[in-house]
Amino acid sequence: MKSDLLKRFKKVCPQVLGRYFEDFGIKSGSGCYVYGTDDKTYLDLSSGIATCVTGHCHPEVVDAASEQVNKLIHICIGVALYEPYVKLAEEIRKIVPIRNAQSFLCQSGSEAVEAAVKLAKYATRRPGVIAFKGGFHGRTLGALSLTTSKMKYRDGYEPLLQNSFIAPYDIKVVEGIIKANKGKIGAAIIEPMQGEGG
Repeated sequence: MKSDLLKRFKKVCPQVLGRYFEDFGIKSGSGCYVYGTDDKTYLDLSSGIATCVTGHCHPEVVDAASEQVNKLIHICIGVALYEPYVKLAEEIRKIVPIRNAQSFLCQSGSEAVEAAVKLAKYATRRPGVIAFKGGFHGRTLGALSLTTSKMKYRDGYEPLLQNSFIAPYDIKVVEGIIKANKGKIGAAIIEPMQGEGG
Protein backbone atom coordinates (compact mmCIF):
# COMPACT_ATOMS: atom_id res chain seq x y z
CA MET A 1 0.00 0.00 0.00
CA LYS A 2 1.44 3.38 -1.01
CA SER A 3 1.94 5.93 1.74
CA ASP A 4 0.13 9.24 1.77
CA LEU A 5 3.51 10.99 1.53
CA LEU A 6 4.36 9.14 -1.71
CA LYS A 7 0.95 9.97 -3.21
CA ARG A 8 1.40 13.64 -2.33
CA PHE A 9 4.96 13.60 -3.71
CA LYS A 10 3.85 12.14 -7.04
CA LYS A 11 1.16 14.81 -7.36
CA VAL A 12 3.44 17.81 -6.91
CA CYS A 13 6.97 16.68 -7.91
CA PRO A 14 8.30 15.59 -11.32
CA GLN A 15 9.06 11.89 -11.60
CA VAL A 16 12.32 12.28 -13.54
CA LEU A 17 14.71 11.63 -10.67
CA GLY A 18 15.41 8.00 -9.90
CA ARG A 19 15.21 7.10 -6.23
CA TYR A 20 16.64 4.07 -4.47
CA PHE A 21 13.36 3.27 -2.75
CA GLU A 22 9.90 4.02 -4.13
CA ASP A 23 8.11 4.54 -0.84
CA PHE A 24 10.60 5.35 1.92
CA GLY A 25 10.13 8.50 3.97
CA ILE A 26 12.33 10.01 6.66
CA LYS A 27 10.96 12.32 9.33
CA SER A 28 14.07 13.05 11.40
CA GLY A 29 17.64 12.08 12.17
CA SER A 30 20.10 12.04 15.04
CA GLY A 31 23.73 11.03 14.91
CA CYS A 32 24.11 8.10 12.54
CA TYR A 33 20.42 7.19 12.61
CA VAL A 34 17.41 8.35 10.62
CA TYR A 35 13.83 7.79 11.71
CA GLY A 36 11.34 6.72 9.09
CA THR A 37 7.75 7.73 8.55
CA ASP A 38 7.07 4.04 9.28
CA ASP A 39 8.30 4.66 12.87
CA LYS A 40 11.37 2.45 12.34
CA THR A 41 14.98 3.40 13.08
CA TYR A 42 17.57 3.07 10.29
CA LEU A 43 21.36 3.24 10.40
CA ASP A 44 22.45 5.83 7.82
CA LEU A 45 25.52 4.11 6.41
CA SER A 46 26.03 6.87 3.82
CA SER A 47 26.01 9.85 6.22
CA GLY A 48 23.31 11.63 4.25
CA ILE A 49 25.13 10.78 0.98
CA ALA A 50 28.38 12.02 2.54
CA THR A 51 27.01 15.41 3.60
CA CYS A 52 26.52 14.73 7.31
CA VAL A 53 29.97 13.59 8.39
CA THR A 54 29.34 14.75 11.96
CA GLY A 55 26.04 12.88 12.01
CA HIS A 56 22.49 14.16 11.71
CA CYS A 57 21.65 17.16 13.89
CA HIS A 58 25.00 17.35 15.70
CA PRO A 59 24.43 19.92 18.47
CA GLU A 60 27.42 22.11 17.50
CA VAL A 61 26.33 22.16 13.85
CA VAL A 62 22.73 22.94 14.81
CA ASP A 63 23.91 25.76 17.12
CA ALA A 64 26.21 27.26 14.48
CA ALA A 65 23.51 27.06 11.79
CA SER A 66 20.90 28.58 14.12
CA GLU A 67 23.25 31.40 15.07
CA GLN A 68 23.89 32.21 11.41
CA VAL A 69 20.21 31.94 10.39
CA ASN A 70 19.37 34.44 13.12
CA LYS A 71 21.81 36.90 11.48
CA LEU A 72 21.49 36.26 7.75
CA ILE A 73 20.06 33.31 5.86
CA HIS A 74 21.58 33.92 2.44
CA ILE A 75 22.92 36.53 0.10
CA CYS A 76 24.64 35.75 -3.16
CA ILE A 77 28.38 36.46 -2.98
CA GLY A 78 27.96 38.05 -6.41
CA VAL A 79 25.78 40.70 -4.73
CA ALA A 80 27.59 41.42 -1.46
CA LEU A 81 30.44 40.16 0.72
CA TYR A 82 29.73 38.65 4.11
CA GLU A 83 32.14 37.64 6.83
CA PRO A 84 31.34 33.91 7.29
CA TYR A 85 31.97 33.25 3.57
CA VAL A 86 35.39 34.92 3.69
CA LYS A 87 36.26 33.31 7.05
CA LEU A 88 35.47 29.81 5.73
CA ALA A 89 37.60 30.43 2.62
CA GLU A 90 40.46 31.54 4.90
CA GLU A 91 40.13 28.37 7.01
CA ILE A 92 40.08 26.19 3.90
CA ARG A 93 43.21 27.89 2.61
CA LYS A 94 45.04 26.97 5.83
CA ILE A 95 44.48 23.24 5.32
CA VAL A 96 44.59 22.84 1.53
CA PRO A 97 48.07 21.79 0.37
CA ILE A 98 47.98 24.21 -2.59
CA ARG A 99 49.89 27.47 -2.43
CA ASN A 100 47.59 30.52 -2.55
CA ALA A 101 44.47 28.34 -2.81
CA GLN A 102 41.21 30.15 -3.47
CA SER A 103 37.66 28.96 -2.77
CA PHE A 104 34.35 29.29 -4.56
CA LEU A 105 31.71 27.98 -2.17
CA CYS A 106 28.70 26.16 -3.60
CA GLN A 107 25.52 24.60 -2.30
CA SER A 108 25.74 21.21 -4.01
CA GLY A 109 28.22 18.87 -5.60
CA SER A 110 26.67 19.40 -9.03
CA GLU A 111 27.08 23.15 -8.67
CA ALA A 112 30.71 22.71 -7.61
CA VAL A 113 31.42 20.50 -10.64
CA GLU A 114 29.72 22.99 -12.97
CA ALA A 115 31.79 25.84 -11.49
CA ALA A 116 35.04 23.86 -11.73
CA VAL A 117 34.40 22.91 -15.37
CA LYS A 118 33.52 26.51 -16.24
CA LEU A 119 36.67 27.76 -14.48
CA ALA A 120 38.87 25.20 -16.27
CA LYS A 121 37.40 26.06 -19.67
CA TYR A 122 37.71 29.80 -19.01
CA ALA A 123 41.25 29.67 -17.63
CA THR A 124 42.66 27.31 -20.26
CA ARG A 125 40.51 28.42 -23.20
CA ARG A 126 40.20 24.71 -23.99
CA PRO A 127 36.75 23.07 -24.20
CA GLY A 128 37.60 19.41 -23.54
CA VAL A 129 37.07 17.63 -20.22
CA ILE A 130 38.08 14.05 -19.49
CA ALA A 131 36.13 12.06 -16.89
CA PHE A 132 36.62 8.46 -15.84
CA LYS A 133 34.26 5.50 -16.08
CA GLY A 134 32.14 4.87 -13.02
CA GLY A 135 32.31 8.42 -11.67
CA PHE A 136 29.33 10.35 -10.32
CA HIS A 137 29.65 14.11 -10.69
CA GLY A 138 26.04 15.26 -10.51
CA ARG A 139 22.74 15.54 -12.32
CA THR A 140 22.90 19.02 -13.85
CA LEU A 141 23.61 18.97 -17.59
CA GLY A 142 27.35 19.66 -17.43
CA ALA A 143 27.95 17.38 -14.46
CA LEU A 144 25.75 14.70 -16.02
CA SER A 145 27.88 14.84 -19.17
CA LEU A 146 30.75 13.54 -17.00
CA THR A 147 28.73 11.04 -14.93
CA THR A 148 28.77 7.34 -15.80
CA SER A 149 28.15 5.63 -12.47
CA LYS A 150 24.65 4.77 -13.72
CA MET A 151 23.96 5.28 -17.39
CA LYS A 152 20.24 5.50 -16.56
CA TYR A 153 20.88 9.06 -15.33
CA ARG A 154 21.48 10.04 -18.97
CA ASP A 155 18.21 8.60 -20.33
CA GLY A 156 16.19 11.30 -22.00
CA TYR A 157 18.86 14.03 -21.71
CA GLU A 158 21.21 13.29 -24.60
CA PRO A 159 22.89 14.80 -26.46
CA LEU A 160 24.93 16.06 -23.53
CA LEU A 161 27.73 18.62 -23.58
CA GLN A 162 30.20 18.39 -26.41
CA ASN A 163 33.89 17.81 -25.73
CA SER A 164 33.20 15.52 -22.75
CA PHE A 165 35.35 12.40 -22.92
CA ILE A 166 34.86 9.31 -20.75
CA ALA A 167 37.97 7.17 -20.26
CA PRO A 168 38.82 4.01 -18.35
CA TYR A 169 41.51 4.33 -15.69
CA ASP A 170 44.17 3.67 -18.31
CA ILE A 171 46.91 6.24 -18.94
CA LYS A 172 47.38 5.13 -22.54
CA VAL A 173 43.71 5.77 -23.32
CA VAL A 174 43.91 9.19 -21.65
CA GLU A 175 47.07 10.04 -23.61
CA GLY A 176 45.25 8.95 -26.78
CA ILE A 177 42.33 11.30 -26.05
CA ILE A 178 44.73 14.17 -25.39
CA LYS A 179 46.67 13.44 -28.57
CA ALA A 180 43.53 13.10 -30.72
CA ASN A 181 42.25 16.43 -29.36
CA LYS A 182 45.54 18.28 -29.49
CA GLY A 183 45.38 21.52 -27.55
CA LYS A 184 41.67 21.09 -26.75
CA ILE A 185 41.68 19.32 -23.36
CA GLY A 186 41.36 21.83 -20.52
CA ALA A 187 40.64 19.58 -17.55
CA ALA A 188 40.16 16.12 -16.12
CA ILE A 189 37.78 15.25 -13.31
CA ILE A 190 38.34 12.24 -11.09
CA GLU A 191 36.26 10.66 -8.33
CA PRO A 192 39.12 8.90 -6.50
CA MET A 193 36.80 7.15 -4.04
CA GLN A 194 33.79 6.13 -6.07
CA GLY A 195 30.44 5.91 -4.37
CA GLU A 196 27.83 4.55 -6.78
CA GLY A 197 30.33 3.39 -9.38
CA GLY A 198 32.94 1.93 -7.05
